[in-house]
Amino acid sequence: MNAYVIRSADADFFEVAGELVADVFSGGNARIYDRILHDWVANAPHQPGFDYNLCRIGVVDNQLVSQILIEKNVLRYGKAQLKVASIGKVATHPQHRHKGYSSTLVRDTLATVAEQGAHLAFLNDLSSFYHHFGFSSVLPDTVLEVDSKMAMDMPHPLGIRHATLDDLDTIIRLHNRHWGNRITFRRSDEWWYWKFTSSIDPILVAVTQGDNIQGYIWRVNTGNQLELICDSLPATMTLLSFLGKRMQKMGEPLIQLLIPPDDVIISFVRQMMDFDVRIRYPHQGGWMGRIINSTALLNALLPEITNRAQRYISNFDSRDLYLNSDADAVSIGLRSLPEYELYLSHRDFIQVMFGSLSPVTLALRDHLPLEKVRLLEVLFPPRVAAIPPLNWM
Repeated sequence: MNAYVIRSADADFFEVAGELVADVFSGGNARIYDRILHDWVANAPHQPGFDYNLCRIGVVDNQLVSQILIEKNVLRYGKAQLKVASIGKVATHPQHRHKGYSSTLVRDTLATVAEQGAHLAFLNDLSSFYHHFGFSSVLPDTVLEVDSKMAMDMPHPLGIRHATLDDLDTIIRLHNRHWGNRITFRRSDEWWYWKFTSSIDPILVAVTQGDNIQGYIWRVNTGNQLELICDSLPATMTLLSFLGKRMQKMGEPLIQLLIPPDDVIISFVRQMMDFDVRIRYPHQGGWMGRIINSTALLNALLPEITNRAQRYISNFDSRDLYLNSDADAVSIGLRSLPEYELYLSHRDFIQVMFGSLSPVTLALRDHLPLEKVRLLEVLFPPRVAAIPPLNWM
């Protein structure tokens, strides 16, 4: 049997990897194939922080048979800045599947991101494959569903136009106003410029008569994976009316939007019509996370969660708090109160950290005493964590 060799891609192999990714993820649709390949070859190498070493490839007889792409991100967790390796575009040539190549490549990738200093690894996939490598589902999908006919018939008090580069600073401020307090990926000004100038899809902005931007839609051609920001009721009416017309033209009865569960658009839509918000917690798959370096992660988190605790407990002494980790669990406690100590599996810890497992739910499930629940509630108060579709790989 010929050796399966894993290494970093160079420019030539990166293009071949793009052809494999486009073939695997296009589902035989030529238009989607061309779009994926164009984005891979023409845009990806210009993304801030891009490095060919972030594309890991598996080769047999100098022929590429599998690949994974790594994207380095910074996750804002309060004032903590966590290093996250986003893993995506995992693809194996159809003729080389069921040989263990993907599993070997995933293990190699996890070792690679550990060497690169990542605290966490994230990926978004619908399969259960990645649970074998320690990944746990951490973020739910929140979908806003609006009747497209009702939306189409709404008044549209604002105008809609294509954004220009001169609008970018306003769009960035608008995005930060709505996303700045959430646990999410940080977007640098360089990232925004790259995304704006490389995107095939224009940004559509809702503007007043004085040309003040009050909302925007980006990636309107990608189904529910678009980015919608509405800063006012008129902007919500205008942009939903626009989307309703598009959905009706396509024969779709519903507008379905992936949004954070606390999105202000919910408050605006409540003033206009009935709607549904559907929250899906995948048993397996979806947005998954895995701790890569537990010691470094806890050291990065400690100042933030200590600061949070001091807001709730005026005499809280940060020297009394400890967070330790081993291969299987995280221990949390107060040195002066041994009865507060508790142990969480890595899976439970990361879910508590991102708010998808509340301390109260954990206490009911595991019959934890009140003092331990209280400690977790103080250290990890409710927060909203979400990843905007534009940051999906």
